[in-house]
Amino acid sequence: MDIDNILDEIPSVDEPKEQPKQENTQKREFKDPYYTTLSVDLESISRNSKTFMVASANVVPDEIKDKLRGLLMELAEKRYVYRTSANDRDILDAMIYPTYTFKEIYLPWKNFNKLVTGTLNKPTEAAFRKAIYIMQNTRKEFTAEKFNNLPSVVKLFEAVKLHLLLGKNLDTATDFVIIYTKCGSTRFTKDTDYETGGNALNILGIANFLNIKVINLGNENAINEIKTLIAWFHDRKETQWVERKIKRKIKQE
Repeated sequence: MDIDNILDEIPSVDEPKEQPKQENTQKREFKDPYYTTLSVDLESISRNSKTFMVASANVVPDEIKDKLRGLLMELAEKRYVYRTSANDRDILDAMIYPTYTFKEIYLPWKNFNKLVTGTLNKPTEAAFRKAIYIMQNTRKEFTAEKFNNLPSVVKLFEAVKLHLLLGKNLDTATDFVIIYTKCGSTRFTKDTDYETGGNALNILGIANFLNIKVINLGNENAINEIKTLIAWFHDRKETQWVERKIKRKIKQE
């Protein structure tokens, strides 16, 4: 069965977990294509894309949410694009995606959270294959076979994370990832909050592998660090624009 058929089989998240029992029901089985690994060339990934994404722990204090809301206004003013999967189970993503103006939406499947159209309505095959490559390099004794044995929904979410971090064509890295965990970790250490880290920890490992900047709102200086990054990227873009203008003028002369 191909991915299109798999997506058709996946129930909407808004449907009740327990479906009415039917007589003579037959067990539905998913048989996905056997995906093989596809390496990630870090040198070929474009940077400075003026995009960002978020991922949070299972619990986020109100003061952290308030800090992020204030920062979002500044990001929107500078027209930063927010990459989202419209994931209501991620506290920070659920807070941002409904109202933030500039965004790219990468859905794990069509109609996810009743969203019919996104930048992508399902992950590409390359995203599945690169997800395997990264998991092999970040998880002990992980194989393509183990990936293919995961539930279909899990595989879809693992693949869509690659689009959140690397964009539609998997070649443009997000500028930075904003996460929240109580421990404030930006890399895995013995002090990392594994019990309540939630989606933030999953994204953290992939972002570290891809050399993408991670800023944890659990750190006191996180907001200032993001503001410094925003200013740096903005100044860099302005400088590049002036340089291109000068080069065009010299060519014309």
